[in-house]
Amino acid sequence: MLAVLVAGLLGQEVSWAEEVHPAAVKEIRQGDAPSLVGEGLQPLQAGRMLNKEGGRHVTVTEVRGNAQVRVGENWQPLRAGMVLREGAVVQTGRGSSVVFFLDENGDSGQLELKEKAQLSLKTLQSDPTSGDQTTELDLAIGCVLVHAAKLKGRSKFEVNDPVATAGVRGTGFLTCVAIDPLVGLASTTNVYEGLVVVREHRKRSEMEVPEGRGGSVVRVGRMREGKIPERERARGLDRIKEMIRLRGD
Repeated sequence: MLAVLVAGLLGQEVSWAEEVHPAAVKEIRQGDAPSLVGEGLQPLQAGRMLNKEGGRHVTVTEVRGNAQVRVGENWQPLRAGMVLREGAVVQTGRGSSVVFFLDENGDSGQLELKEKAQLSLKTLQSDPTSGDQTTELDLAIGCVLVHAAKLKGRSKFEVNDPVATAGVRGTGFLTCVAIDPLVGLASTTNVYEGLVVVREHRKRSEMEVPEGRGGSVVRVGRMREGKIPERERARGLDRIKEMIRLRGD
């Protein structure tokens, strides 16, 4: 299985990001950052409930605190056991989190949406002939932890934020997006294992970020790489193991 952590500049998992964008981290921690819903992303579609037989889906496994899902034009409380499809939009409140399973029993992976975050399940597709899967998540703000199954064939797994796209290539990583008063939107990707390819949207440049390193992208197009603390990496991997145990394997 692949381990992927995608996060905003929140909580305790921001040590390297705080060094890169201290003002952004302070603003997010104080709860003063305005909503970034949909900024720089494609328009979010309304999510709908789906029977498991209807195709690829996401099952809500665990809800801590307050979380909502947009169904049609309305928001409603998110509860464990709900099954969501492509286009669903989920948001969490302060001190809240949600764990999801991708496809049946999390066969395609697991997600954990952190506090004060909003995530769209943009694309959940599967080719009926080849079996190749396309998974695209749009992170408007906040954090999402992703543990993805090994990709097969031409399958694709990407997490998009308003600044950059983090692509899974047999790896595990942490992506951060927040507001920096000096440079605007900022995205940071911390790699826990393997390799991540980060593509910057404005200039369409990209960089490979190896295990134990972090890559930073700001809206003006600058890219930077640096080492992440080993303790932070260990925390992320421990949480991934906890999510795997929820499968009961």
